[in-house]
Amino acid sequence: MAQRVTLDEVQSLVDYNDQINMQPYVDIATALTDKVSSNDSLGVLNSALLKQIEANLAAHYYSLRDPAYLAKKTQDASATFYGETGKGLDFTPWGQTAKDLDISGFLASVGKGQSIGLTWLGTPLGSQLTVEERQ
Repeated sequence: MAQRVTLDEVQSLVDYNDQINMQPYVDIATALTDKVSSNDSLGVLNSALLKQIEANLAAHYYSLRDPAYLAKKTQDASATFYGETGKGLDFTPWGQTAKDLDISGFLASVGKGQSIGLTWLGTPLGSQLTVEERQ
């Protein structure tokens, strides 16, 4: 689907550094918001909510690249940034907002209770050739 938000709309949400290209983060947000929309089987998300979800996701992904200050001090140059590693969308206020706006619950369910499995589709162990036999 087409991008729902403009770069200016996303840049207005964060303390934006114009030396960093915002477009890749909007592209990620668009793709994920499309996934949210396609998984909205009850049709609870309207275009206004999807636009806000996309804007906040873009701000979230941008802020992973350029972390936002939680607090800063100019004398002696100390700073504290938002976020805690491994928190997913909860890492930033924008990710949390995107999850809150997604009343379908899709974003909240991403990564929860999912496991990865592996099935061997190759030759059974007893009938495999050794390296010497393959040459």
